[in-house]
Amino acid sequence: MQSKRIVIIGLGSIGSRHFNNLKSLGYQNITLVSSKITKPAEWDGYEVFSTLDEATENHTYTHAFVCSPTAF
Repeated sequence: MQSKRIVIIGLGSIGSRHFNNLKSLGYQNITLVSSKITKPAEWDGYEVFSTLDEATENHTYTHAFVCSPTAF
């Protein structure tokens, strides 16, 4: 399971649900992309970036969850 590198783009209600589900399934290699100014304590220990460009600058991912609002 740990050979997967996952990025979640957008941490609103759906992105947070995916994040919590992945953690409960035992995944730990998760990177988060969020424009939120305040970072919740549950994000401690995970890489958090403000933009997708920053997240992909030094990493490649095997899986991505794009959880942005439909308008975007």
